[in-house]
Amino acid sequence: MVKPHLVGVFVGRMPRQWVNIPNPAPITPPVQLPPPPTGLVWSSRAWANGIAGNQLTRGIKNAKFGYGDKFDDHIQYSHAGSGGPYNVDGKGSCQINGDRSRIYFIVKNFNSVMYITFTPNWKTSEDDLSLAVRSRHNENDPTTNRFGKYGFAIGPSQYEFAREDFHNTHTKFGGGNLPQKLVNGRTYQLKFECINVQGQVGLTAWINYGQGFVIAGRKLDSRPISSGMNRPLFDQMSYAWARNNGSGNVIIRDVGFQILP
Repeated sequence: MVKPHLVGVFVGRMPRQWVNIPNPAPITPPVQLPPPPTGLVWSSRAWANGIAGNQLTRGIKNAKFGYGDKFDDHIQYSHAGSGGPYNVDGKGSCQINGDRSRIYFIVKNFNSVMYITFTPNWKTSEDDLSLAVRSRHNENDPTTNRFGKYGFAIGPSQYEFAREDFHNTHTKFGGGNLPQKLVNGRTYQLKFECINVQGQVGLTAWINYGQGFVIAGRKLDSRPISSGMNRPLFDQMSYAWARNNGSGNVIIRDVGFQILP
């Protein structure tokens, strides 16, 4: 083993010929992703208030979904699934740990675009990050009052769209392969649009690998159910969420919503 202080020092018999070893190629730094757009009705900037903690230290017990963030009541750390932990770094990010752990964002939304920046730390090919919008999942019966969600899930190489009519009753619209596979430890941006289109519901997801947004996938719910189309209900109360699925974890930041007509 060459000792650092001897590098470049000749020791021993003079060689007949010197071999020049080129310097290694420089490592290309990751492309800086742009900040979230302006004009959002809400964003997760409370995570950048300089106060690190988890749902216990930042949270308020007995909120609608679990622990409410004491610095922004739009954020709630759910006790569903593994229930975290949810680790906020105080610099803008929150790490979601545990299978099916999720963070609710109490933002009224019907036609909308959800923005989120995420860094996966997945352990299996089945792990993923799932997003939900246009949700009244936790409202009271009847089931027509608690439409589940429109959802988009993204894993290491594939994506899927789905509708949840109400709790645990799903309609899958299928998915496909991502334009590029995702790499653990790298950061990506997503935007997920849900919008009515002539009596149907259009679902589109875009991903930014570092060179601008490209379409990840697109589906159309050609037979939506009435509980998911009753806009006055969603204008009264609705929400979205981000969920970690599997044994890995995901770090999210810059969550925000654009409300569409």
